[in-house]
Amino acid sequence: MTDAEVGAIDLLFSQMNMVDFIDPVVLSEKLQNAKKKIQLKNSLEKLTTTEKFMSEEALSWSDVYTQELLDEVEETITMFQTDEEGLNLLFSKDLGDYYEKKLEERLQGKQRSFCWDVIDNLIPEGPMDGHGGLVIGSTGMGKSTLALNMFKHHVEGDVPACFLPIEMGVDNTIDRYVSNDTMIDFKKLTKLSREDYETLRPKIKKSMIDLESHPNVAICATADVNLKKLEQLIKQFQAQITLDDKYFVMYIDLLSMISEFYEVDGSMAQGVEKAINKLSILSKKYGFSWVAVLQVGRQAEMDKVTDAESIERLKPSRSSIKNSNAYLERARWCLSIFRAKYFAKAYLEPEEYEDMQDIAEVNLLKYNDGELGKVYFTYDGPIFKMEKYEGGFQG
Repeated sequence: MTDAEVGAIDLLFSQMNMVDFIDPVVLSEKLQNAKKKIQLKNSLEKLTTTEKFMSEEALSWSDVYTQELLDEVEETITMFQTDEEGLNLLFSKDLGDYYEKKLEERLQGKQRSFCWDVIDNLIPEGPMDGHGGLVIGSTGMGKSTLALNMFKHHVEGDVPACFLPIEMGVDNTIDRYVSNDTMIDFKKLTKLSREDYETLRPKIKKSMIDLESHPNVAICATADVNLKKLEQLIKQFQAQITLDDKYFVMYIDLLSMISEFYEVDGSMAQGVEKAINKLSILSKKYGFSWVAVLQVGRQAEMDKVTDAESIERLKPSRSSIKNSNAYLERARWCLSIFRAKYFAKAYLEPEEYEDMQDIAEVNLLKYNDGELGKVYFTYDGPIFKMEKYEGGFQG
């Protein structure tokens, strides 16, 4: 090596502390991704220059023709990804060892749970990796409250959980969480006076300290969400999980506010089916479970509510879900929530409902691996709290 080369090396080493070098692992990943992008570009170029897609001008393409091209492009991407990642086939000779490993993991505590015995009794397998479920109800029934209570039980059970409050927003969600945790009336937190704040501050501070003791929890402040952003969020959250197991539960409120579920060209049912399929694929790819809140419509309430008994006809069913086949095909379970007193206060005279308790009926409308059932909760609206109700009903 010449003196000039030695001098050049010494100079470079002397300047190393001034350079942000890329970690070798990160650099390798970047190079691999670049290689994949080049291969994918070449594959798509080959597709779009075939005689089939060059036979007419793009401006004259019909919706059907355009969809056909899109489907072929998506198929090409899927084939490319499959070729790169492998199919991970388990042959018969491997299945025994694979299953034995899974059973051993369960014995060592790797079993999924809602950390809430009431819901675990309804759905014994818990929120499974790669699968999801729905929480449905009409406006005012408390579906977001049920999801919040499920989320809070996961927080307290130290199960990694991420809440995506697209409809309510992050501020409202934190207010509700603190209200539930501290028993402070929600209105006092949102219309806070200086005097109230000085009184309530110790409770609020304790609630925040308790929440901080559970590091694998997050609430997303992003309002404009599509499935691409959701995938970025999933990767960002999993990167921060402090456990070796990157499993977590994603709460989505409302699912229909993710853009792919409402920005649909052509048939709404087909658009929803594609979107829910993509969500299902994401959950399997990253090994998380999802709990999605979905609003159902009301059918002619005013004509149906004439007395307390007639309110029962307003209970939601599977058919209450718009495009129900698409949603329920991919949901492993579906819970509905119904509160008779909400409708009684809206349509009846005070003397007809003043003695009614505010009881929420949670009904398991679908469950892939077990029997259907229901459970009842007391519903404390001012603090968004739900607890199992023991009296007066048969579960």
